[in-house]
Amino acid sequence: MWQSEYWDIAIAIVGFLVQCGLAYLGLKMTHWKYKAQFGGLVLVGLLFTGFAVKRGMDSADRVQKQLNAIQHNTEQPAHVTVNPTPVVVNNPPIKHHTHLAYVTPTDNPTSEPLFPLHENQEPKINISFYNIGNVAADATFSRAVFLEPVSTLENSEENEAMFRRFLRDAKYGGCGTMMPSSPGGEQRRCFSTAIAPKLNASDVSELNSGKKVLCAVGRAYWHDESGNYQSDYCQCIGAQVPFINPDKPIPFNWMSCPNHNHETRLK
Repeated sequence: MWQSEYWDIAIAIVGFLVQCGLAYLGLKMTHWKYKAQFGGLVLVGLLFTGFAVKRGMDSADRVQKQLNAIQHNTEQPAHVTVNPTPVVVNNPPIKHHTHLAYVTPTDNPTSEPLFPLHENQEPKINISFYNIGNVAADATFSRAVFLEPVSTLENSEENEAMFRRFLRDAKYGGCGTMMPSSPGGEQRRCFSTAIAPKLNASDVSELNSGKKVLCAVGRAYWHDESGNYQSDYCQCIGAQVPFINPDKPIPFNWMSCPNHNHETRLK
């Protein structure tokens, strides 16, 4: 069986021969008067017929190639590889938080002994803290010492009243940048010596009998990578009563206030 393009060629040639036959009959009827014109027209017709056949064959080849490609893709679908654009997620840096820790006054004593208490004495107490975290902190600090009734240790309202008096007159000094302690290294403390009002004979008697206490208070404002904070301190020292052995020195103990021993984040 011939392919379709060969049939197209055959049809074109037959059509050309029929046209030549008709022209020949016409020429014969004119007694071969226009032989040159006939020859020219036959040649032109031959050229155009060949050109038409060639274009038809090329068009048929293109169509066949497209059909073959469609059939190939149907039998074996094309593999398409998509390379997605990588997405880079920039996470915000972690803001580390540290803490400040106050030191018990007995661990940081002054050069002047606090006991025994005596008249006209101005008790001195060191109040200090240090950075116990892993990042630096910048701090300012104020402190004071008050002579208060022993009930201040149990009554929150009295404790708040004392702390308000402290904040009303507080004057803050800079501690600079406090770096965290290196392993096995020395802790850098920020400390200040607070001085209590001068004691009279009645004050000494009430302190020794456990009726009054000396309260050391402090507040630090500080900030680190994560924000601004304040840390409060409130500890009171009082006589341990009743006395077990009056022949020995009166024992005194440090005790925590009911309030103001915590860290607060500020806005």
